[in-house]
Amino acid sequence: MEAQLQDEEKGGGVTVTIDGVAAAREPRSAAEDLRQMLLEQLGKNYHDVKAEFKTLEDVETVASINGSSVPMSRYVLSITFNPNASAKASATPPPGRRKSKSSEQ
Repeated sequence: MEAQLQDEEKGGGVTVTIDGVAAAREPRSAAEDLRQMLLEQLGKNYHDVKAEFKTLEDVETVASINGSSVPMSRYVLSITFNPNASAKASATPPPGRRKSKSSEQ
């Protein structure tokens, strides 16, 4: 894991890079679940949250979990957010979902 903090003058954003592996029956799906969870959890406290894979690839190595061999994937996940905007985000409630015109009729 690696992290960088920008100067306040440049917006004060944080970038975290995670280089990791996922091991599961469907390792790419497990990595995507992690990405989604990070988006949701960081979005509760910070503004401008983004999480995207720089790489996501299957590897030939298998892991043994509870005696079962499962495939693995390697990923590099880049997460960015603005910790200084949290006060603005909490002061302004998020917009509600709008109904589509077809569901209003």
